[in-house]
Amino acid sequence: MSNRGNTITIATADGPFSFTVAGGAVIASWWGDGCGLATGEPEPDAGSQDAIIKQTSEAVTAYYAGDFGKVMAVPVQLDGTEFQNACWQALRGVEAGDTVSYGELAHMVGRPQAARAVGSAMAHNPVPLFVPCHRVVRADGSVGEFGFGTPLKEALLARERSMSH
Repeated sequence: MSNRGNTITIATADGPFSFTVAGGAVIASWWGDGCGLATGEPEPDAGSQDAIIKQTSEAVTAYYAGDFGKVMAVPVQLDGTEFQNACWQALRGVEAGDTVSYGELAHMVGRPQAARAVGSAMAHNPVPLFVPCHRVVRADGSVGEFGFGTPLKEALLARERSMSH
């Protein structure tokens, strides 16, 4: 694990996973190098972020060990439109190992004609893994798009299915 200010990077089976914390919540997360909101500059209250950093690090480690529930207990800050926030909150209720289609998620938030808008909300998800946008699939069951690549989405879904059912 490495720490650059309020951005932490953890080695995972899927490569480096990073997250940024501020105000007692995760505000960004990503796989790979150099994405997200990382500045490397600690906030003035960086010391007070220790608890959320510890909780989040433990939750990510637990996720990769097969304990998927802890990532949903991590506080996140979601600054999207009303529709995006509704999609992201609803998605946090989808259990590991399960998937929903874009249309099903649109129904869940009371906008049954908004499947394409759901896709846009997933593309703008600031905290993947904590808002598990990888669990949203096409109506035909194919995995569809993922900002970090289809192979990673397939790996996350396979891991969840193999360990949760």
